[in-house]
Amino acid sequence: MPRHARLLLASDLLCPDAALDDCLRQLAAHPVRTHVLHISDPAENTLPYSGRTEFSGLEDEPTLELPHVQSLRADYTNLVTARARWLEQTIGRTGHTLTRHQTDMAPLPTLLALHAR
Repeated sequence: MPRHARLLLASDLLCPDAALDDCLRQLAAHPVRTHVLHISDPAENTLPYSGRTEFSGLEDEPTLELPHVQSLRADYTNLVTARARWLEQTIGRTGHTLTRHQTDMAPLPTLLALHAR
């Protein structure tokens, strides 16, 4: 990568912590400025479902059926909050910037914020 280049890493960041940490450390070793755009769906952040719910993955993961998914909401919220904190700390520690975008929002304000950085 050319010196003083800018790199945009846009992802849902749903990968193993160690893999993401390794990637961010490797990028920090180069003379580029990296901006991380965390893209999420509102349902990923709030778990708005109730009753019996079946989840299926897009990458050949097994189907998961939960009989009373709403009973997991508090624990799920704690996990989402902890993950967000970990992302902020890890991305900040490696010298990169973090911008969040939720898919129910218009992309233009997020793109303008990234451009301003």
